[in-house]
Amino acid sequence: MLTLALVAFTIGALYYLKLRRDRRKIGITSWIVDQDLDGRGATVYRNNDLGLSCKPDVVERGKTVEYKSATVKGNARHGDVLYVAAQMLVVGKKEADLRYPNKSFTFRKDNPKMQRAMQSVRSIMGQMRKALLLRQSPRATPTPGKCRVCRFRNECQEAIR
Repeated sequence: MLTLALVAFTIGALYYLKLRRDRRKIGITSWIVDQDLDGRGATVYRNNDLGLSCKPDVVERGKTVEYKSATVKGNARHGDVLYVAAQMLVVGKKEADLRYPNKSFTFRKDNPKMQRAMQSVRSIMGQMRKALLLRQSPRATPTPGKCRVCRFRNECQEAIR
């Protein structure tokens, strides 16, 4: 019986050490509150005042973490920064990490760049609410690449053909 308990303890300890090593390798430093890395996360975070909802890749105690599969050369992509800003507004964390395979960026809620991004998110959501109330579609930003893959290109009056 003692041998069985020792084997179980050893397996548990090895599993724990492997988990810690794997977490450290991908940059998880604190306790995970929620995760959706595998697409099966059940928690959807909502901010009803803004009309936003999201499922961040990882929610740690003090921050959200968003993983992207594409690489970047210099700065984080503007759309990704807006997405992280929206997550911070919805989840209510004061810090967020945006991780690309080749670079990582940390954003703090009190940073002027993040304040501008959060204001942009609020503005975009206000424009969307107004368009819904008026039953108008928001003004598009057509480009040949976007229009080529859009499923509404035949109905859209602004489509670039």
